[in-house]
Amino acid sequence: RRGQLARPPNKSATMVGSSPHPDENTPCSRPESREARRIVQTHIVTLSEEAGHGELAPSCPLSPHNDVLAAHEAAKRRLSGAVWKCGLCGKQFRSERHLDLHMHRKHADASPAGATSCLADECDLLRCPSWVKRLGDAAAACTEGALAVRREHCAALMHSCAFGPLFAQLEHEYCANLTCSYRQQLIAGHIDAHP
Repeated sequence: RRGQLARPPNKSATMVGSSPHPDENTPCSRPESREARRIVQTHIVTLSEEAGHGELAPSCPLSPHNDVLAAHEAAKRRLSGAVWKCGLCGKQFRSERHLDLHMHRKHADASPAGATSCLADECDLLRCPSWVKRLGDAAAACTEGALAVRREHCAALMHSCAFGPLFAQLEHEYCANLTCSYRQQLIAGHIDAHP
């Protein structure tokens, strides 16, 4: 339904240590979605453009066309320091968090029609910084079976976003690393989340 940010819970993400969205009134974590969006833009879109594919296809769940919060993020303006302005109605706020709450309450209809992706749900695949910080707490609960489900989801996700050598590269960089041993290396600091 147009304008609603709610979507079915991502049970497989929760099983492997992804946190529930911290604000009960906001079904999609805006801070984690910002982290995921940054990774998608700086890494996945860049690789797609370098491979000659251009932007991500509208059918790709990581595409801005499917991002339930992309329109809100595009309408935010930082004026100075901690002062933020809503580009949709002009109201000013003392923090980005308050602007986020305003966007959720007053401008839910600004989401693109058909947008269904909460990028925060993919933080375990994209290795968002906040997810990596929480990883140590979830390490004991890591199960290869749950990660196998996430690897399958990841491969399907990347397949909908890329093809050919680019798909193989994305699948190798993001999906193949969905293992408990890789997570243990991340926790120990032996590898970087985004080399």
